[in-house]
Amino acid sequence: LTLPAIEYEVLPFCRKHGIQILCYSPLMQGLLTGRHESIKEVPPFRARTRHFDSRTNKLSRHGETGCEKLLFNTLKDIKTIAKESGHSMVELALAWPLAQPGVTCVIAGATKASQVDSNSAASKVKLSEDTLKKLAEVTEDLKKKLGPNIDMYQGMKDGVQTSRCF
Repeated sequence: LTLPAIEYEVLPFCRKHGIQILCYSPLMQGLLTGRHESIKEVPPFRARTRHFDSRTNKLSRHGETGCEKLLFNTLKDIKTIAKESGHSMVELALAWPLAQPGVTCVIAGATKASQVDSNSAASKVKLSEDTLKKLAEVTEDLKKKLGPNIDMYQGMKDGVQTSRCF
């Protein structure tokens, strides 16, 4: 939901050629669990993706300014949709990719047995067309901002990977 870059080229290519997709990190290292309400609550080792400003985190290597405000506004919108639909954010985050044609599996991490249970239960959730439409709408600006680069840790400029020198 928060890194839809594969929707630009990878997903259409895979669909066209009958290649099945396995998605990893659908919970975005906990961002899509609803655990973090603001940037200040995200540990630096979690705030390394292109969503976050690399100038404020020495652990980051992408060299981009990020889109933190947009990210947290999007997360707030997703949380609202979760409440309206009667689902948790975890359920939305795991059910969303599984609802996309061509996606056959998601790899969701967990640090506790209870998270494994909730992740497993979420895989059975079927989102309504209305919920899918709302999720696509609220994530569109983030999709445009991050662009077609599918690497959430490495930036791109003029088609070439960029990195910050340490």
